[in-house]
Amino acid sequence: MLAVSLAACLSIAAIQAAIPTTTQGALQQVSNPLNTMQYQRGSPDLPMSDPRLEQTVTGVYPEQIHLGYSDPQSMFVSWVTGEAQLSAAVTPLNPNSVQTVVTYGSSPGMYTGNATGYGVVYNQYYNIPAKNNTPAALNYTSGIQHHAQVTGLTPNTTYYYRCGDPSIPAWSAEYNFTTGLPVGPTSFPMTMGVVADLGLTMNSTSTWQHLVENNPPVVVLIGDYVYANNYITNGTGASSFSTSFPGITSQSYQPRWDGFMRWLQPFLQTHPILGIEGNHEQEPDINGTQFQSYLARFQAPGNSSGSNTTLYYSFDMGPAHVVMLGAYVDFGKNSTQYAWLQKDLAKFDRSKTPWLIAMWHPPVYNSYVSHYKDMSLTLRDLIYGTDLIMHGHVHAYERTNRVYDYNLDSCGPVYITLGDGGNIEQLAVAFADSPGQCTNSSADTCAANFTSGPAAGQFCYNSQPPWSAYREQSFGHGILTFVNQTHALFEWNRNQDTFDEYGDQVYIVRTPQTCPNQYGPAALAAAPTPSASIAALVPASAAKAAGAPGHEEFVHDEDFPLLQAAQLAKQDELEQDSDNGPGQSSISKRPAAPMPLEGLEKILAAQGEVQVVLDLIDNLAGQQHVASAVCNQGPTSTGDIAQEWAQRAGSKTHQLQVLNTLA
Repeated sequence: MLAVSLAACLSIAAIQAAIPTTTQGALQQVSNPLNTMQYQRGSPDLPMSDPRLEQTVTGVYPEQIHLGYSDPQSMFVSWVTGEAQLSAAVTPLNPNSVQTVVTYGSSPGMYTGNATGYGVVYNQYYNIPAKNNTPAALNYTSGIQHHAQVTGLTPNTTYYYRCGDPSIPAWSAEYNFTTGLPVGPTSFPMTMGVVADLGLTMNSTSTWQHLVENNPPVVVLIGDYVYANNYITNGTGASSFSTSFPGITSQSYQPRWDGFMRWLQPFLQTHPILGIEGNHEQEPDINGTQFQSYLARFQAPGNSSGSNTTLYYSFDMGPAHVVMLGAYVDFGKNSTQYAWLQKDLAKFDRSKTPWLIAMWHPPVYNSYVSHYKDMSLTLRDLIYGTDLIMHGHVHAYERTNRVYDYNLDSCGPVYITLGDGGNIEQLAVAFADSPGQCTNSSADTCAANFTSGPAAGQFCYNSQPPWSAYREQSFGHGILTFVNQTHALFEWNRNQDTFDEYGDQVYIVRTPQTCPNQYGPAALAAAPTPSASIAALVPASAAKAAGAPGHEEFVHDEDFPLLQAAQLAKQDELEQDSDNGPGQSSISKRPAAPMPLEGLEKILAAQGEVQVVLDLIDNLAGQQHVASAVCNQGPTSTGDIAQEWAQRAGSKTHQLQVLNTLA
């Protein structure tokens, strides 16, 4: 992991004058709409006949080779063998029919170690007959997805490897990787590339090429990888979401995953990738099973982080502890994910990793019409001490000032949305504060108007919100470099610029001397003890005193754990059609003054708003289109949620039982 941003090699003093820092408070706002005279909103997907997507090896020889970051002493190596099948009747391969072996060493051609792993095969079954002029659905079974973890390595060291089956023999070519920097408060500089909503269009290839030229040692993809569910199973593309086809609840064209991984292989065979699922990775089959391709194809340090899943996990990389959260699995306060997050943060130690970063797919703060106010703030107090939170989902770029509860807060996190990777659903081009663009809050089940501040009495702002520092409707990617224990440089690279030009740059500066939630490193302030770590991350500064201005009177989500933002059904279809679909919010009412977690739990236990849930179900069942994030975590299909409720819940009693089960 030797490659770093050139700016990170310069002293802070030399470049600070040219690059703004978060210590300057609210920065000069930038709002750049799409220049439609120069640029188009989007581009079509690459055809499967594109040479970059075509299979170049067959049978037992490895393809789709990619690395996964584990820790500085190990590396995941993944690849595919065998032929995927797509037809009405498929016969899954035996995952044990080809061995999973990686040989490696510190010199080319000199392999001193072996790592063995396992293979998996996943099946995407639909069994949907022809209907409404739509052909019968085809079924898919994958090639063998091989995974091996190479362990016992030395940090920051280059190794050479090949993968395959020695018994045949059938080996890949030789490739190399460099392990990560040691975990610790002096492992600087450390750089990662960040992208979201990548897709597989011409714009996607431009984004990826720019990222490759910047050569970050590791890549993080924050959800929505390839948009295979924008197709039905015969490869016919929808205009937006797969439910555009009459009578089809949800399908996907899994061969696009295979093409996607072939396209990425030239970089990922030498650079590890980490990621988290987005709504387009749900891909439910006929049985409602979700995330099959995502879970089968990628490895992440779920076991070592205690989550035992790649749907949410955490890892340490150099000076940073990074938390990857799953927005499409239950994250309410009674959920397994929430309990895991509490434990993970309780172990977080800024004397070891000064930086705390979080990533999940849909954004919390977003001034675009697309998905405006549609994400829950269930986690906002628990992760208040996070230095930077990154998202995708909204197909544009936006960076906030430090913010909490829609108020400027010098100790709050910085939020960055990078859903501008290039996907087929095009750029979001409408700001919610533009004339005539504000969504209608009366149609929402979870959102309410602001009660104070510049937008008091309104659902939207009349101009760029004070917390929004920079927003632009362009495709691109991000480069994040940790410079030292208090400064991290974020750079946003636009596709229309050269790879070493940046549309936006900012220093994210930790100020633990003045922000108790940012305590650490040890030289500046005592690191929180494990038992006190969570409390240190909950708002406790004087800025959070009772009566702080601008708090919204949103209701239900945080005070009632059954109501959560997660099911982002149909939003992409509405966005594609008008980019002005009604957004929904499950933002919750915050207590007048901060309180410990156990106090919040007492409030939750005291709530009995059953009628709210029943009314919500009625509202959902009566909507022709369900827009943006619904306030519950209920149906797990990416199809029409109203239809799901009608099919799966015939009575309010049964509906309530379903909700209680999901809670």
